[in-house]
Amino acid sequence: MKRQISLFAIVALVLGICLSSAPAPAAERLSSKDKDLVKRGMRELEMLAQTARLARDHSDSTAVKHYAESALGGYDKMIGQLHDFAKEHDYDFSGEPTKPDISTKKRLEDLKGQQFDKEFMSTMVHENEQLLQIFEDGTRGAESKDLQNWFEKKQVGVKDYVKDAKDVYNQIKDRDDMDRDHKKDKNDR
Repeated sequence: MKRQISLFAIVALVLGICLSSAPAPAAERLSSKDKDLVKRGMRELEMLAQTARLARDHSDSTAVKHYAESALGGYDKMIGQLHDFAKEHDYDFSGEPTKPDISTKKRLEDLKGQQFDKEFMSTMVHENEQLLQIFEDGTRGAESKDLQNWFEKKQVGVKDYVKDAKDVYNQIKDRDDMDRDHKKDKNDR
């Protein structure tokens, strides 16, 4: 009887060790469509984050700097979440910016003050609209329900970035129009 209990204890111990060291079940693999959505989203977010950082040194406008810092926090958070999602699904990719993204950033790096503010906010409107399109595509077309839900949830914030960018752009544009009218009036005297 002792022998049966000892044998049973050994078998239980071995099974316990085997089960505790078994790998966790792998997360679902991403389809090529989902991989493309993650990659496009990450590239656009990286481009926006890098561009937003330029406002710290190149802008003269408090409104532009505030917008950039606020949006940057959101972009960085979403970048981290997408990285985590990709890692959980065993997907490794390059988030390197595209050639057009590089040329846009370089163009902005050469500007300062009001000229930077206007070009920067125009770029932010355009790029956030592109980001929104990617998130809408992800909400409608992601095959992974987790990814689809993430895009849908984050889409609200991206819509706010578009609206806020347009508001600040219009402030900058109105300021430039007022400055131009003021100079014209001064020259007409």
